[in-house]
Amino acid sequence: MIEPLISNKSQLQKFNLQKYNDGFLLRFATTIHPDIVVPFQDQPKLFTTMEEHQKWSEILGISTIGDLNDAIDNDEIKELIWVAEGLHEKKISDIADEIVAGFPQKRIITIAGPSSAGKTTFSKRLKIQLRVNGYRSLTISTDDYFIDRQLLPVGDDGKRDFESIDGLDVALLGERLNVLLDGKAIPERHFNFDLGIGKDTNNKLELGEWDFVIIEGIHGLNPKLTKKFGKGQVEKLYISAITQMNIDANHRISTSDNRLLRRLVRDNKFRGYSPEQTLERWASVRLGEEKNIFPYSEEANLIFNSSLVYELPVLAKYARPLLKSVKGDANVKQLAERLDLFLSFFANLDEKYVPGTSLLREYIGKSDFKY
Repeated sequence: MIEPLISNKSQLQKFNLQKYNDGFLLRFATTIHPDIVVPFQDQPKLFTTMEEHQKWSEILGISTIGDLNDAIDNDEIKELIWVAEGLHEKKISDIADEIVAGFPQKRIITIAGPSSAGKTTFSKRLKIQLRVNGYRSLTISTDDYFIDRQLLPVGDDGKRDFESIDGLDVALLGERLNVLLDGKAIPERHFNFDLGIGKDTNNKLELGEWDFVIIEGIHGLNPKLTKKFGKGQVEKLYISAITQMNIDANHRISTSDNRLLRRLVRDNKFRGYSPEQTLERWASVRLGEEKNIFPYSEEANLIFNSSLVYELPVLAKYARPLLKSVKGDANVKQLAERLDLFLSFFANLDEKYVPGTSLLREYIGKSDFKY
């Protein structure tokens, strides 16, 4: 990673180095526990996904930024984009096949993952692959089951905590899912973020004989939620952008940096947030992920890696002007400068070869899907 250097080695005290499989793990204190390195908890499913993607990158010959820049300069990038998108489609198709194999016992599909993992586009593409198999599906966002803003729990920063599972009306969502599974209709629900209240609409949702219901949201793997759906009825999916390309032989690319850049571009382009607002909030978002998402990743039956080997130079076109415009708080400006320096290593890449169904289009625009 590209990070500010320290001037005093005595500050490097809170880390742990241990053997893991054919390599080693270098572990540090976390956002939640800044003063200790917490006991190791193995995540074999996540490791298998990372290892698989690393081997795939090596087969393509794209392990570093330099390799990717060479592909861009040698006009090999169009085929590389097609291959990367083809891998996504194959993985989504394989996941759909596994889900269908569990029907009708497992009719509920939960899709969870951290911020800007690509959950929304993934769920839309999964619905298409389920249709290919002869099944339909309807989607319910857990965001629509927030309790009213005034009732939300307050975080350590004194602000309402939208990241906590306690901010969801878990009982109501569980009750309605069971009504759906009994073949009855439920009202569609919508949370108005401007007003901070949720209410039922006049639209009705009903499961057909060959239908799945997809529950999309960051808490989709949390046992507090899934236990409400009935034992053995849930197919649990975890999605994240697990980047395996490195800057060079000595510096890795942070998966959280990848997601932050996605969020930075999307929030400015489609949600009206300034780059300062996105960067300022990122620390609290990461804290919420450490508390509410990452501890449950191994609950998933299936994992999807949403990273695209070519995406960072495409994002750079949009992100770098935003990062250069950042003013104000010194910590935010330092983060912006670090990310801009990192993106400066990539060659220019036009987005014209990025297909309209690509997960990347959720962030840069011109998607064939509606959001």
